[in-house]
Amino acid sequence: MSIGKQALLVVSTLALLSIIIVQPAAAQCGPNSTANCSASTGGYEGILGNIFDVSKLTLKYVGFIAIVLGAALWATARKSSSRAQYGSWMFAGGAGMLIFYFGFNVFVGLLRFIAGGG
Repeated sequence: MSIGKQALLVVSTLALLSIIIVQPAAAQCGPNSTANCSASTGGYEGILGNIFDVSKLTLKYVGFIAIVLGAALWATARKSSSRAQYGSWMFAGGAGMLIFYFGFNVFVGLLRFIAGGG
């Protein structure tokens, strides 16, 4: 299998796993149950808030999954094999995702503090 196909397989697997993990957050409102629904019917604020929350959760959990899979792949590979290289790149990518996640949360918190939105 070529490098491009392997990378596509890894990215597809991570995307599918993130959908499975984040699904409960995305399905807050149902057609029969609106008790815990934070989406508003008069505008886009609630929808955009839900999209923002789902994207944050996806970024966080895909980062954690990439770190765990990358560390496992790197630890089980030989010293200079392509598996070790993929594992180290997955680990570094997952760490980058988590750093971006926390930095983005700090940035949004700062903007909310400046705007007075809490």
